[in-house]
Amino acid sequence: MSKAAVYLYFRSKEELLERLIQRYALLPEFPDLVESIRETPPLEGIPTLTAEVWRRLRERKELAYVLVREIQSSPKRAKLFYEHAGLRAYHSLAAYLERWMKRGVLRGQDSFAAAQCLFGMLWSFFLTQELIGGKELHPLSDEKVIKTVAQMFLSGAANIDRKRLPKTSAGVSQPL
Repeated sequence: MSKAAVYLYFRSKEELLERLIQRYALLPEFPDLVESIRETPPLEGIPTLTAEVWRRLRERKELAYVLVREIQSSPKRAKLFYEHAGLRAYHSLAAYLERWMKRGVLRGQDSFAAAQCLFGMLWSFFLTQELIGGKELHPLSDEKVIKTVAQMFLSGAANIDRKRLPKTSAGVSQPL
């Protein structure tokens, strides 16, 4: 498509990008996936969500590659993508986490940051295993990825008896 043709259909490159984001979102159903586990306690809900997101990321590997190459490689485009796709997804997961924090099942913390953390762990595994050749260097089964991400997340978020854990110099508790 020529530059002139682009401007016949779109007012700007940003509008084109917005439309592409809407049409080719990597996980447009993410808020619905979170809603489907709304009443499921995190010890079951997080692994379920993690497995479903991992499966869908792997199915959409080519689209993910394009997003990394064309969107995330540009800070301006990445910010626009984050505003249109990321925030909605993170807010839906943060609401789920907040619900279980209020019930005392998860440790109280910034739910939005926790949502970013969970998705970030999955994205990191996806990038290394699927897009940059980690599978050839150190292959991990889908089950291993899902279990590791869910366990790592829940170990940090679970409201467990911490029995006066010693503090680091930064004032952060460390496991014994």
